[in-house]
Amino acid sequence: MKAVMLLSARSTSKRLPNKHFLNLWKGLTPLNVLCRRLSRTGIPICIVTTTNKSDEVFDNLKGEGVSVFKGSIDNIPYRQYMAAKNLGAEWIISIDGDDILTSPEGVRTLFDTIKNDPAAEDKLFYTVGLPLGMNASAYSVSLLGKKIRGKEQLQFETGWGRVFGDVVKVEVSQKTLPFPDKKLRFTLDYEQDFNFFQNIVSHFETSIETVSTDNILRYVLNNKIFDINESIIEEYWKNFYREKELEENASK
Repeated sequence: MKAVMLLSARSTSKRLPNKHFLNLWKGLTPLNVLCRRLSRTGIPICIVTTTNKSDEVFDNLKGEGVSVFKGSIDNIPYRQYMAAKNLGAEWIISIDGDDILTSPEGVRTLFDTIKNDPAAEDKLFYTVGLPLGMNASAYSVSLLGKKIRGKEQLQFETGWGRVFGDVVKVEVSQKTLPFPDKKLRFTLDYEQDFNFFQNIVSHFETSIETVSTDNILRYVLNNKIFDINESIIEEYWKNFYREKELEENASK
């Protein structure tokens, strides 16, 4: 079974320009952190971006031992499908490039679950039990191909997972420390999020590449680091649902 981790990322953020390449600690950028942590899984990594001229900046990440694929400008699932076909992959482990502390342990649990399910090809798997921004999902390339067929020219960005519709969904539990779900958000979208991640990375320094998900959570909880970006959680969800509704209406 050939799997690839696809990290979806673009350079055109309006709320936090150039966010994937900001300096977290001594030149270490958000995508450096994400790629290096996920490399521990042993699963190949590909950054999936668009054909926009501005997204050529992601070519600089090839030095991290990852590949870069450029595809559809506003259709993430089609971009993923073409990337996976180009790489000859059978399975996709999907990760948002904004989720720079995605759990490597969760990714391995996903991978192992798929391997042990003989009917996995027609299901969507996703981790639960981790804070927002630490989870991942997985599905076969053949399933994604079926679901995106005839929709290649539509817009699928915010909330694009709706493309899977009534597919059987399987929750994959990843045990970790108890945490206050509504207070934690590990995704890079606003300046407060950058400050949140900068605090974590500067605390762990180079060990951020290998430190466990539990130890990151323990540091955030014990020191109330979540206070840094808790104030914008409500705004984040308002923007998410507004943009999702706009996309859905435009696709009708």
